[in-house]
Amino acid sequence: MNFTNRQINEIEHDRFLVRSGAEKIWGHAGLAGQRRVLRRVDKFVRLGKIGPGRKILELGCGTGVFTAELAKTGADITALDLSSDLLALVKTKISAANVRFVEGNAEKLDELFAGGEFDAVLGNSVLHHLDCGAAAKSMFSVFKTGWRYYF
Repeated sequence: MNFTNRQINEIEHDRFLVRSGAEKIWGHAGLAGQRRVLRRVDKFVRLGKIGPGRKILELGCGTGVFTAELAKTGADITALDLSSDLLALVKTKISAANVRFVEGNAEKLDELFAGGEFDAVLGNSVLHHLDCGAAAKSMFSVFKTGWRYYF
């Protein structure tokens, strides 16, 4: 994959997060953080109509705290991250049959997926990591008619 300098810096930062305990740094490890995750997932599920038979793309899955909760809905989840280090970590934690992990660039989804593949896209705290214009253009190329997005 070809990366921009910004993306190379992101990948290096993700290596630091894996070594240093990303969930603690992001505030997901404590009780308040866990409750915040559940509230956000509930909102994603309600607004995105996420459940069995739906195909969902999660941008920037990180350590998988949202992925694990989304998997409980029965939807088919594709969890995408730019960082091979974060994906290696999340794969040790989640082995649900309805979750697949993909290493890739959210700004080049058309290189990873077929058109009309997903019902919804979501991400938590991911927009500041993206060139939003490129990511939005990329999203339009792979989603079904009537798809939804939540960030």
